Amino acid sequence: GLVDHLHLFAPEFQELVRQVRSRGAVRAITSVSGNRGPYRDSWSVCWDWAPHDVAMVLTIMESVPVSVSARIVDRTGEGEQVFENVRLTLTFANGAIADITTGNAFDGRRREFAVGVDDISLLYTETPGNERSLVMGRGDDMQPVRVETVPPLAAALTEFAARVRQGEGGNSDLVLGAKVVRVLSAAESSIAAGVAVSVDPTSYSATSGAAG
Repeated sequence: GLVDHLHLFAPEFQELVRQVRSRGAVRAITSVSGNRGPYRDSWSVCWDWAPHDVAMVLTIMESVPVSVSARIVDRTGEGEQVFENVRLTLTFANGAIADITTGNAFDGRRREFAVGVDDISLLYTETPGNERSLVMGRGDDMQPVRVETVPPLAAALTEFAARVRQGEGGNSDLVLGAKVVRVLSAAESSIAAGVAVSVDPTSYSATSGAAG
């Protein structure tokens, strides 16, 4: 099995993870992603757009947040077709903060994922034309990190095929998927209640995929 959090398989994001692992503790993560539309009436913008960003954050942090705060920050449209951006703040036990803004109310396609670790910043981006890049550095001195690029979907399919050949399961993917679902459930509760919602770090397993 393989949970299709596409950007986890992008070589540029995987190189970002390697760079972070070789350095100190993560201080902060800022993620901005989305587009103008599409409108969906079957689920909220939080469930539609945030899973990728949350999966990327949890992969970097190697832990779950202790609390989640979320609110709608942009809303536009008429009648039933309302476009929204949601902002999630994930607070981790070590004090690190992940700030995610995502949704379908941007002027165009966006994906920028920045990680601050020690005094270094790393920035993974994807252009509207599906070109990905990774840069790192201090302040204004940001240098490109050369990575042999492969489209995330192609990389995910290659990984899936390799697992099939090797007879490997996707247990770690299922565990991550369960964590993402619970973070998003907390985010929806936060939007409804207008307050931060705590997350139980002991409630994750490969079989706990449904929000409690």
